[in-house]
Amino acid sequence: MYSFLSVLLFLSFVSNVYSSITIKSFSNIDHLRNKRSIDINDEYKWKTTIDYYIEYRSWRDVIVDSLRDIAANTCFNFNRKFQEITDTYGIIFKDGYKCEYDYNHRNPNPNKPNVIYVGGCNNPYGAIRKLILNVLGLRGEHKRYDRDQYINTYNYTHMTDQGRVEFQYDDNQTTETYGFGYDFSSITHAGV
Repeated sequence: MYSFLSVLLFLSFVSNVYSSITIKSFSNIDHLRNKRSIDINDEYKWKTTIDYYIEYRSWRDVIVDSLRDIAANTCFNFNRKFQEITDTYGIIFKDGYKCEYDYNHRNPNPNKPNVIYVGGCNNPYGAIRKLILNVLGLRGEHKRYDRDQYINTYNYTHMTDQGRVEFQYDDNQTTETYGFGYDFSSITHAGV
């Protein structure tokens, strides 16, 4: 029992020391956040207040909790609308019997909402957060331009076209990893 507690205390101490060293190594306070691969193209940046509409009511509480959690940890605020967003910037949550976002979301047109389909999400708590973060510009960890240093991907010939798209590399000119290594437990990692 004592050895387990000793190991636990030692790991806690090492973790605290490591985080102090890491924090001191950054000169800019913005880098203190645990950033991952993110889209840096100015053309697709979001405003800090984002309207949203929930068409698919079954996951309403999960969607609202996810948005609340993201707002608490980012600069974004989310403004719920009770009528569908049709001609303006925002996010619509629909059924669609799938669990994905509209891959055309990167359209910088401010008069088109982004659509997230949540009806087919088997793990709504993780999947819906992941989809929201993807739409906001956080890139899938498995799509990083440096991913081959961390993981192996095999046999694209047996994948559907959409599967191949899901495993294409991000462009290192339009995404930034902020010097952080690969995060195997990231919510944006494939398979969540």
